[in-house]
Amino acid sequence: MFVIQLSYISTLQVLAYRCHLPLVSIINEIGYDGTVIRGIEIELPLLFHTDVPRRFFFWSTQNLMPPHAYEDAAFQAINFLQNLYGFTIHDYSYQVIVQHRHLMRQLFSLANQGAQLARMVIGTTHNEISDSTQVLHVAEQLIQELDSIINPG
Repeated sequence: MFVIQLSYISTLQVLAYRCHLPLVSIINEIGYDGTVIRGIEIELPLLFHTDVPRRFFFWSTQNLMPPHAYEDAAFQAINFLQNLYGFTIHDYSYQVIVQHRHLMRQLFSLANQGAQLARMVIGTTHNEISDSTQVLHVAEQLIQELDSIINPG
């Protein structure tokens, strides 16, 4: 098993393109005491040609190493843009996992019904007419469930 960590910086770059942000920049500032502060600067699009550029700075709130500090600041910028523009970010990999789980449950149920039908067919002799009605009923249910998986509409 392995873990994949998604980058807030790359997500912010996609959002900058989608929101037509003229500037997204990674910045460093050195304080008077010599501490390095890391962050992200964004500029919002102008509403009118005579507007003054609106720039926002997001600083890492923790004393983190450079990659983590920039990720922290990018996360803050994404939250700011979500509040401003009202968009949501969907994790399609999660949605695919949920759909896969649902399909696997359906297939497991289908396999169980198929096994039940096979047992009934094997156990039914030509003389047992009453059991053949039950076999036909289980077979019809199996076909209906299979059709619902193949054609979910």
